[in-house]
Amino acid sequence: MTTEDYLTQLQQDKADLVSNLTTQGITGLTGDETFTELVPEVLNIEGGGGGTVIQYVVAGYIEKAILASDWEATGYIQFTLTTENYDFDTDKIQIGLPPSSSTANTLNVVESGLSIALTNSSTNSSTNVTTYTFRIGALNVPVNDIDILIFGITEK
Repeated sequence: MTTEDYLTQLQQDKADLVSNLTTQGITGLTGDETFTELVPEVLNIEGGGGGTVIQYVVAGYIEKAILASDWEATGYIQFTLTTENYDFDTDKIQIGLPPSSSTANTLNVVESGLSIALTNSSTNSSTNVTTYTFRIGALNVPVNDIDILIFGITEK
């Protein structure tokens, strides 16, 4: 898949998100919004059972800088992250771009073909602190430093 294919897919994903939000009753969307502007609109969707609002920590992401020298020869990095009163939803962990991502960073991330997996977690029940171990793989190891966001964190 080429960079142009990835960018086309991102545009389609954004259009799908706008369509889905509109279907769920969110009004005033033009399609010119960024992903960063659209994601908070998820909080405005009313769910079933009496109009309760879906609870999801939209700002729940971790910013991660990855140096070009961090990558293992096998094309992955592994790192740990410690949180207090937050969990990662293993079905919703994904990589995104910071709102301020430069064109060069965006292209480096897209061309890398990154994937993420939660490989281990342990919780200290007396302090409610959880340590997570993540593994990020790259189809094409980035030759430059990159900045990403890791989504999927929710309040305990």
